[in-house]
Amino acid sequence: MGVDIFFREAQRSWSELFPFADPRALQAAERLGLGSDGTALLRLVDRHDFARLVTGLVRTDIDSTYDEITTKAVSRAQ
Repeated sequence: MGVDIFFREAQRSWSELFPFADPRALQAAERLGLGSDGTALLRLVDRHDFARLVTGLVRTDIDSTYDEITTKAVSRAQ
């Protein structure tokens, strides 16, 4: 887990790590219908915001806020 956290943050500076999305982030992304790999997630944001997206996905999984996020996304789409 520590390596995943380090890679998530370090990819901002180290292009060799980019685009890195750890298994927990990918699980959350797939559950939210955003894709199942780093390349799919990269289509959603620019490089500058990618690490923030991945971190947000991990936070979503930790906090189990899937329903809240889905509800907000649906209401904004309408």
